[in-house]
Amino acid sequence: MGVAVAVAGSAPHSRCCPLSRASALIRHIRDPEHPYSIEQLGVVYKSGLVVHKRGRHELVDVEFRPTVPHCSLATLIGLCIRTKVLQSIPHIKFSIHIREGSHQTADQSQSTMRA
Repeated sequence: MGVAVAVAGSAPHSRCCPLSRASALIRHIRDPEHPYSIEQLGVVYKSGLVVHKRGRHELVDVEFRPTVPHCSLATLIGLCIRTKVLQSIPHIKFSIHIREGSHQTADQSQSTMRA
């Protein structure tokens, strides 16, 4: 099951919803330890991408699951996702977090990703 709503290999259209644009951007990020994308490894997944309406604004919330609970690169993966989205869609309201119970040092990683 794919994460992206947009057609693979196509640039997200400026009128697409924030969720479609964000998922199209992050689905091809490569895992630093494996020759696969984070989507292929199940690090990002469709149910982990949610848009919350806040008045006139939309907040895109991305949840990801590191490949193993002791993954030393979980923070790097989160920062890659954050950077890719915020550089490509600078006006977007965006949050990212590690799936609860999926990583041993999730609290430390999440503080770094928010900084």
